[in-house]
Amino acid sequence: MAKKKLRPPPFRTDQRKVMNARIWLAAFREEYTAKDATGAMWTTHMFEVLHRMQHRFAMHCLCEHGDGKHHEPGEALEIDLMWFKRNGGTYDVPLLALEHENSYLAAEAKKDFWRVFQVAAPLRVFIGYSRNNPEQRLEELVTLRSKGWQGDLFHRLQGGEDIALVGQRGMGGFNSWYGAVWSGNKVHRLHEFLRSRLQQ
Repeated sequence: MAKKKLRPPPFRTDQRKVMNARIWLAAFREEYTAKDATGAMWTTHMFEVLHRMQHRFAMHCLCEHGDGKHHEPGEALEIDLMWFKRNGGTYDVPLLALEHENSYLAAEAKKDFWRVFQVAAPLRVFIGYSRNNPEQRLEELVTLRSKGWQGDLFHRLQGGEDIALVGQRGMGGFNSWYGAVWSGNKVHRLHEFLRSRLQQ
């Protein structure tokens, strides 16, 4: 008697092809425009960018900063923003989990960086800031992630991708962001990853 084939994981592969790290970053680059804003104004600006992206990808959003369309107010698992299939069910698997940490404190950045990478979403994004040296903050996070994998501090999802973006307030355009992308077993720097033809 032939063995019964195992069913695929619950998220839809067609949805994952619609949005991966390269496509998400390209959309972020297009939607993001630098704005000299601080505090709540900056958070509002960033969530406007993210919600334009959400509508662009035809996703349903669960977060505290929604615009009412295809949005449900609240946070799941204390994650700032999650995107789901537009017509998904109550317990659908999130297609994206994102943490946006305004604090300049390294400890706060590391806490949210760790938290978002525990969610079983095929694309996970951390956005944070450093007061003076975003490049150094990014390297701290990359090092933490590297050590964390060895000690099982971070949940790894087969076939999933992760993004970390670090900037500072009052910065310039998209090129002012420092970023890393984890795809497969490799970590790539932001612009290197966007120039590559990975995951097309």
